[in-house]
Amino acid sequence: MARTVASAEELDRLRSIIVLRDGEVLAEHRFNGGPRLDRPVNIKSASKSVLSALAGIAIERGVLSGVDQPVVTVFSADAPSDPDPRLERLTLGNLLSMQAGIERTSGQYYGRWVTSPNWVRYALSRPFVAEPGGAMLYSTGNSHLVSAMLTRASGRSTHEPAQDWLAEPLDISIPQWPRDGQGVYFGGNDMLMSPRAMARFGEL
Repeated sequence: MARTVASAEELDRLRSIIVLRDGEVLAEHRFNGGPRLDRPVNIKSASKSVLSALAGIAIERGVLSGVDQPVVTVFSADAPSDPDPRLERLTLGNLLSMQAGIERTSGQYYGRWVTSPNWVRYALSRPFVAEPGGAMLYSTGNSHLVSAMLTRASGRSTHEPAQDWLAEPLDISIPQWPRDGQGVYFGGNDMLMSPRAMARFGEL
């Protein structure tokens, strides 16, 4: 363990490390001026894993019908007026597995997406570049659509089930994080959790 921690300390961009085994903390360290281990920080794209967990709990609780639920059952009002027929086949599972088939909203496309007036409509309006369920195309817009599906289906903000289903049972803090112009919490980026909270979530 000492060698692992020493090696980790040499990584300039690493700020903390927590090692758990069967609930026991084997190591907790901060590096390179990292924040306190109980201080919430931006977890970037690890947010996607949290959103996926929330979607799974929503399915278990009947808020969402399952991974085969078509996206248009929730977003009919936000779909393009003359949609590609493949949009009818796009499912929640396709979004979670990054196999939506629609043009990505990450990488070179990210800026145009986050500066658009309606992130949900923009993501749904992207052209199909692959079949739903086909090639893996990493896209933060997919995860944002999951957050919007949770909001629409539950009638609550994504932050509320995050509190009820994860934060309170795990005794961790998940503060509010940024939202889009329509008030949907950003799915796939910018969630706030502390290293200790992330460790608890990872252990779950």
